[in-house]
Amino acid sequence: MIRLAFPALLLLSACTPPPPPEVLIEPPPIILPDSVKQLTAEQAAALIQSTPDLTILDLREDWEIKNQGRIAGSVWADFLNDQRFTEATAKLDPTKPCLLYCAIGGRSKLAAEKLAGKGFTHLSLLAGGWEEWLRAGKPMQK
Repeated sequence: MIRLAFPALLLLSACTPPPPPEVLIEPPPIILPDSVKQLTAEQAAALIQSTPDLTILDLREDWEIKNQGRIAGSVWADFLNDQRFTEATAKLDPTKPCLLYCAIGGRSKLAAEKLAGKGFTHLSLLAGGWEEWLRAGKPMQK
């Protein structure tokens, strides 16, 4: 009986089609308006110092801020939580300057694309995000 079961299993497994090949789908490119500026940590720090009505949006998740700190005076607008992001940005004046940052820069580009589509006209991004801010030795708040 066992001798018959094993060949039957082999025969059945040989009839199973191979899994489909992995298909890698590239995300659509992020197209930022020319008005969106990408700033180094030095340029972002200078913007913070020279622009009293600047809003700084921290787009990271809550645990990232709790574990790593943040730029002083930043407003939390978790980009991965659509409700939180919408609530935080709905309170902002789209004609006032805004600096966006996340961990390494990806979420801030997506957020800038979204905000520009909602009429925000003075957007800047911290290129390299929080990681670049720390690498440059800029001040942080825990």
